[in-house]
Amino acid sequence: METHTLPFLDADYENFQMIKDGTKEIETRVAAPKYQDIQEGDVLKFTCKGESLEKVIEKIHHWQSVDEMLETLSVSDVMPNAETKEELLEAYDSYPNYKENMEKYGIFGFLI
Repeated sequence: METHTLPFLDADYENFQMIKDGTKEIETRVAAPKYQDIQEGDVLKFTCKGESLEKVIEKIHHWQSVDEMLETLSVSDVMPNAETKEELLEAYDSYPNYKENMEKYGIFGFLI
């Protein structure tokens, strides 16, 4: 079992808080090479604004697209404060190179 640090931007503090309080049980990241060694049973250490918390990965999903992900999950599973697919995509698009990298690598969903 390894520990992997996943930092949140300060602007994403609300997402960090939702993981902390259990409202958000799935964290998604582009399935880029830096995340491909993460395995079920590993620990994710989330950090934001000088705070940190750790969660064990129960299951890892790998989808090729947002549409494929949303066949399995609802928008609110992925982002509890979003109501529509468009809001989810807008949030993803706010991260630099996210769309291009998502198309290249797909998306990991870490059930925590």
